[in-house]
Amino acid sequence: MLIDQRKLPPPAHKPPRLHKDALLMSFQNQWQIRQAYKEIIGLNDVDHFSINIVSPNGEMSIISYNPSIVYKIFKDGTYLYNGTISPTYYENLDFYAWDQCYDKRFYSQVKLSLQTKNGIDTGVNLIHREFGFNILFSFASKRKHNDLFSNAAENKKEFLKMGFHSLDLIKGIYSQYYESNEMLLIKQPSYTRPTCRPNLTLIK
Repeated sequence: MLIDQRKLPPPAHKPPRLHKDALLMSFQNQWQIRQAYKEIIGLNDVDHFSINIVSPNGEMSIISYNPSIVYKIFKDGTYLYNGTISPTYYENLDFYAWDQCYDKRFYSQVKLSLQTKNGIDTGVNLIHREFGFNILFSFASKRKHNDLFSNAAENKKEFLKMGFHSLDLIKGIYSQYYESNEMLLIKQPSYTRPTCRPNLTLIK
């Protein structure tokens, strides 16, 4: 746990800018979110799913199947060192594993808070950009020796279908907090190979 953030160095990557209600959205709409996401939970080793939407003004909204995960990482401060939601990564990569983004100085603390305490073995993000929005489709598996990373890398079209199907179902929730006609127009793109570079280092 990173309790007193005033005594800690700044993260190696750029931290996210959060919508003022980012921590409340998933709790306030938990039933609707679970109804929307339940169709993909269990497919392709997926046990957890979240859609993080970064608006054109740079504010991130978090719509998560498990809102307690979001609450915990913000309460203990590890979100600052969790590069999975950093513009350093989502603005530059189309696909990446969670643990390749953790600040190396706090790697063990971040992984403990985000993955180990929640029983998560593997997490990946797929990114879509349109109309000034960055949309992070975040998939995670609790199963040991799962194939989530390779499946998502090799089957981007299938994972994007799952992501965009879920996005369509939660656009009404998002519109409660950010009114945008452009968001309603975002649809699944034609298939392109992901920028999948697990060994890429954006932070030196």
